[in-house]
Amino acid sequence: MSKLVTGFFMIIFVQKDLAKAITLYTKLGFELTKYKEGQWAEFKVGDITIGMCPADNEDFNGGYTGAVFTVESIADIYARRDELGLTCITEPFEGGGGTVLACSDASGNRFDLYQEPEMRCCKTTPNTPQKDFDGCCLNQKQVIKNEQGCC
Repeated sequence: MSKLVTGFFMIIFVQKDLAKAITLYTKLGFELTKYKEGQWAEFKVGDITIGMCPADNEDFNGGYTGAVFTVESIADIYARRDELGLTCITEPFEGGGGTVLACSDASGNRFDLYQEPEMRCCKTTPNTPQKDFDGCCLNQKQVIKNEQGCC
């Protein structure tokens, strides 16, 4: 049987006050790498990514830290959830640039599964400089160079 989980993606801290959290973690030396005001922040600490999002209710008092694991196919795991004994808190949804499935284990420990977006070949278009579309990309705005050429 092949591995369903292929790696560790990030840790998530839910925050009552996202702006205060950003100030604190920046002062602690975390490198802020992504920020969408009032919605999301991402930090790097060594090789680990820490994501932060606001709590969805005023009664939140901390305590939830979510681990996020990378997978090759959320669709496959979601289809096999009963066989796997996996409790899915949500249906698969788009988030963090890819597809996410919020889950919990038999003890109620929450974790997310994350599937990177599929890479597809970018095609050059008339009047578009070749350098903008000559590699593999996640979308038409983000080009990833690839030594082998297109994916």
